[in-house]
Amino acid sequence: MESKTEKANPKDDKDALKTLSMRELMKTLGASAEGLTQAEAVKRQAQYGPNQIEEKKSNEYLRNL
Repeated sequence: MESKTEKANPKDDKDALKTLSMRELMKTLGASAEGLTQAEAVKRQAQYGPNQIEEKKSNEYLRNL
């Protein structure tokens, strides 16, 4: 359990991110105004996978109603 003197990690609380300044937010998220370096992009793609949304297959019969 977290003590009152201990700050929660803003990454764990989306509402806490709203209270940060832009500088603090970018630091917390590991972001920069310049974007990712090529090396960081490769690292994150290896870690999280490609940046794409999987298309869900729909039922042909329902789609034609």
